Amino acid sequence: MVDFRKKIGAEAAKKPANPIELYETLDRASDKGPLRPAQKEVLESWWSTFQKQKDIILKLPTGEGKTLVGLLILQSALHQASDPVVYLCPNRYLVEQTCQQAQQFGIKVAKAGQSEDLPAEFLNGQRILVTTVQKMFNGYTKFGIGNKSIRVGTVVVDDAHACLEAIRDSVQFRIKKGTNSFGQLMSLFKADLAAQGKGTLLDIQSGDYEALLPVPYWAWQDKLDEVTAILHRAKDEDDSNGFVWPLLKDRLKHCQAFVSGQSIEVSPFKVPIHEFGAFHDANHRVFMSATLANDSVLVKDLDVSVEAIKKPLTTSQEKWSGEKMILIPSFISEGDLDRTSIIAAFAKPNKKRKYGVVGLCASSEKAKVWEANGAELVDTRNISAAIDRLKSQSYETTFVLLNRYDGIDLADDTCRVLILDSRPYARLLADAYEEQCIPSSELTALKTAQRIEQGFGRSVRGEKDYSVLILLGSDLVREVRSNATQKHLSPFTRKQIEISMFIAEDASRELTPDEPAITVLHNLIGQVIKRDEAWKEYYHQEMKSVRPTEETNPRLESYRNEAIAERFLQDGDPTKASSLFQDLANAVQNEAEKGWYLQMLARSEYEHSKVDSAEHQRTAYSKNRYLLRPVNGVNITPVKAINHVRAERIIELCRKQKTYSELKILADDILSRLAFGIHHDKFERALDDLATMIGIARERPDKEWKEGPDNVWAITEQDVIAFECKSEVDIDRKEIFKDEAEQIDQAVGWTKKHYTASNLIGILIIPTRRVPRKLSLAPEVRIMRESGLNKMRKAFGGYVSEFQNCDFDGLTAAKINAFLSAHKLLKENLMKDYCELPHEVP
Repeated sequence: MVDFRKKIGAEAAKKPANPIELYETLDRASDKGPLRPAQKEVLESWWSTFQKQKDIILKLPTGEGKTLVGLLILQSALHQASDPVVYLCPNRYLVEQTCQQAQQFGIKVAKAGQSEDLPAEFLNGQRILVTTVQKMFNGYTKFGIGNKSIRVGTVVVDDAHACLEAIRDSVQFRIKKGTNSFGQLMSLFKADLAAQGKGTLLDIQSGDYEALLPVPYWAWQDKLDEVTAILHRAKDEDDSNGFVWPLLKDRLKHCQAFVSGQSIEVSPFKVPIHEFGAFHDANHRVFMSATLANDSVLVKDLDVSVEAIKKPLTTSQEKWSGEKMILIPSFISEGDLDRTSIIAAFAKPNKKRKYGVVGLCASSEKAKVWEANGAELVDTRNISAAIDRLKSQSYETTFVLLNRYDGIDLADDTCRVLILDSRPYARLLADAYEEQCIPSSELTALKTAQRIEQGFGRSVRGEKDYSVLILLGSDLVREVRSNATQKHLSPFTRKQIEISMFIAEDASRELTPDEPAITVLHNLIGQVIKRDEAWKEYYHQEMKSVRPTEETNPRLESYRNEAIAERFLQDGDPTKASSLFQDLANAVQNEAEKGWYLQMLARSEYEHSKVDSAEHQRTAYSKNRYLLRPVNGVNITPVKAINHVRAERIIELCRKQKTYSELKILADDILSRLAFGIHHDKFERALDDLATMIGIARERPDKEWKEGPDNVWAITEQDVIAFECKSEVDIDRKEIFKDEAEQIDQAVGWTKKHYTASNLIGILIIPTRRVPRKLSLAPEVRIMRESGLNKMRKAFGGYVSEFQNCDFDGLTAAKINAFLSAHKLLKENLMKDYCELPHEVP
């Protein structure tokens, strides 16, 4: 064998470290040309400016080749030093995809399965290790824990937001309903949970998948010895918990627990990221993120520096990537293009289809109607097989991905029609609780916007890619149109949503008996699929007017301080933690969010001053009644009727929404939830929201005070309605049951105790008014059946339509009262017109 090393000089044999020069030496596939301008620009910046920083956020538009940039940075690091380097992915599917790309570009990588040892060529600094975050972040990680962690030089985190979700998921201890441990924990905390909501506890015990209660921190701390013993046994009931136990067993004191109808989740208040030395102590950490994403949340759990968030590494030529036509069918024809009809039209198999149709569904419950219409449901177990079928041009089947779709690449013909079904929800119970307590906070809006953007980005993966996005569900439509969410969406997405409104307006005018709504919808899709030149030109004209904006979340420092405060608690310094939590509470104006931070303060104080803790918990609860009810109870203060300013409240609400379109979105969302068959919590929230829109003082005692009726409407100080809602009862039910009769009677009794109304009624919303003779109801009880509910829905819908041609700035109390009167929403109507007396039967 000829030794060519003898024929080259030492300088020539040296491996290039500059990533751009390095790229030219790779044995890449023949179809892999030179670096793209955006790739070259960010690599030059990294080489000259960023590589000495510990943390950097690397942003590139979708389809501009972030994966290759990350691999070149790691290869450059290998050429400069012998420290191991790691490329982290959120799931195994993306590991395979990254390895394939590395091979195509001539970059040598190593892989390691979940239970395998780390490859020698990685440990020796010879190859890049491509693996999942789960491989690094678990209690038995091969990378080591604490001072046993191996040394890693550079870490690249692909799709940083998806990785963050995966990391948080990997430190959750889950106990499934039906296991011994679930029953033991429920018995241990039954009284504590009941104090936080007896009705919700009953829902949990019946297996309600949406029911949720937190275990109070004081009960958790007081019973920590029993909890530890139960969880020690529970680690052997589920293999995944075995990997979490070593991380949590000595820090359960700093964990929180949530109970649902399906499981109990135990998680640390903050991911103990400092224990994973290979990641935490790496010399250089590169977090790759989409240009549209707000990266502030990375500060809280991953300890990313604030400076990295403020000054990301990105291209100076940021622009939109690809072409998206967003369609909101309900805006084209509310009656003919509802969720049910769209699913029926797109879910069934179609052998003639020449492109992929994919749905993204918020939950397995919502996905049932897709499956019933012929679609195939996809989760982590079969995602790779489904995408392989699409890539092999098998388009007959409509695939529906369940909630978790981050990192999924559906480029080109694999997905020309992407249907987003309903608002994506929080997957972790801790996040669901946060959304429940502070739904209007900046952080909740930010997380919601990012989940929506993640969904929008699945089907357009490059500059020349194109797709139609169909949005279903009033909750999703409300979010994409709300100001709170929109300000966290990228300017390009905001423009695409704006275009969708113009499209819907024009398309609705085309509706004729000969041109039904579904035909108009298919025609619009055809204009994209068949590459209509006028559409392309219009889209390009609109999108090129958008200018990217540099938006840093103003709460960024708060997120960092939250992380620091939790670290102080973990390190045994509650005094410093309490001081920071107090500062955080003082810094916010929103009362509900102020209460959220005061509850953190109360928790931090509990161990060293139960008196101070209890006082701060009472203050927190007074500001936000969705938080933990204090252990010593509260003084219930009934909501005050606002009849004398009812019209003014309605005017204020209208002006806040600014346009009729915004008002109509709120109303449509309420009406979609105010129907039999809807989950009771959503129904009760809809009833609460309806009261707000017609200017009535209202509360949800069972949720807010943890006792009493589901809903209370204080129309005036003397005219009060207490509601018990049975929206999930079988519509064909013949009689009212004993427990339902008791609940409405108790609701009336509670309301009498806390309200001084002379005209009080209790309305049981249920499909039947028949009461067996052996039961008796309080004389104040009335029944609202489906006919009455629909009558009220129709009245509300008509009332809202009155605002269509109104100048919101010119609204008067006289006009509002005329609207309420015309549609029978005055106090006498609400107390009488939509309900009826129960019917006693033998």
